[in-house]
Amino acid sequence: MVDAAVFVPDSLPYLPASLGDAVIAATVAVQSQGGDEARITDCRAVLVPDPRGQQVAWLQLQLRGCATLGTGPSYRVVVLAPLDAVAS
Repeated sequence: MVDAAVFVPDSLPYLPASLGDAVIAATVAVQSQGGDEARITDCRAVLVPDPRGQQVAWLQLQLRGCATLGTGPSYRVVVLAPLDAVAS
């Protein structure tokens, strides 16, 4: 079993106080070499506090599954939030 959490590289910075009832939807697929077994058993996309201490939140993809070396996820994440929730 593999647990992984990665920040989405092209995420926008979000203001936690302005998120309200934001909705996050994530879709993940496994990309692996032919013949290798891989599966994702849990996938979550969440907004987490900035690890550098800034007053923003970043999109993080959290995955759990079984994989071999050479396996990676492809993903699509959509955030529906008020426009003023994006930091400028």
